[in-house]
Amino acid sequence: STMPSGDRTPSMACLAFEFLPQVSGLPDPLAVTRARPLQTAPREDMSLRAAKMVGKLENADSRLSDDESLRTGVILRLRQLLAEAGYPAAALEQIGT
Repeated sequence: STMPSGDRTPSMACLAFEFLPQVSGLPDPLAVTRARPLQTAPREDMSLRAAKMVGKLENADSRLSDDESLRTGVILRLRQLLAEAGYPAAALEQIGT
């Protein structure tokens, strides 16, 4: 996100996608086999699928800010994960304050 003029409010989500065609059969550049590429049913256009998914994105900061139960659960789980990774207890106590 960007923060123009020192404004700490996130103002833009940055997303990047790469769409690669799906291979429908094994490559045989030397024509050693007589096998033909596997015939498959047409699949959903990945770019359209991505657009639908992007339309469902939520602002995680707003959701955590608005839902105290969710925020508390995330903080507790984060502390557990960091404790398992060996972070000192003093550092864990500062999370969520």
